[in-house]
Amino acid sequence: MPDFGTLQAHAPQQVVPFRLTGWHVGSIALVFFLIVAGMNAVMMRHAFRTMPGLDARNGYDASQQFNTSIKDARIQAAREWHTELSVIQDGVSTLLTAAINDKSGKPISGMLLGFAVRHPATQAHDVVSIANEIAPGRYQITHPKLIGNRDIEIRVTAGEGSRPFILSRNRVALGG
Repeated sequence: MPDFGTLQAHAPQQVVPFRLTGWHVGSIALVFFLIVAGMNAVMMRHAFRTMPGLDARNGYDASQQFNTSIKDARIQAAREWHTELSVIQDGVSTLLTAAINDKSGKPISGMLLGFAVRHPATQAHDVVSIANEIAPGRYQITHPKLIGNRDIEIRVTAGEGSRPFILSRNRVALGG
């Protein structure tokens, strides 16, 4: 049987309730803003790495070519030539085919046709190539498989260094 005489009576300890002080509020606010600033830094770094924001190396020179582009577009419209783009993908490659016809539908042969496959966000993934004429008025080139949205620009010229007869831009979504 236990000896109850040796037990001492202890007064119950008082529990101090938590008090929110100015130091607590200041610390919470500081940690919150540090987390927000850190996430902003991570997101800005990712945004700048994926899209540098530059479309032209020299904006002034690009703006000075605007009137020339308008003049070329009017000449092209008067010529009434038409391009038709076809994009075919298999597991490993992307086949680009362009057909060029005059206003009566007759194929235009013997031209130099260039494809510029541009990524809409960065120039790092752009591919520029010259197509081969596979039939009268039909030009074709094969690229490694392209994925995602692309702007495909077709330039048709009479030869190296001449002004383009046709400039066609097409936005395509290529599957993965």
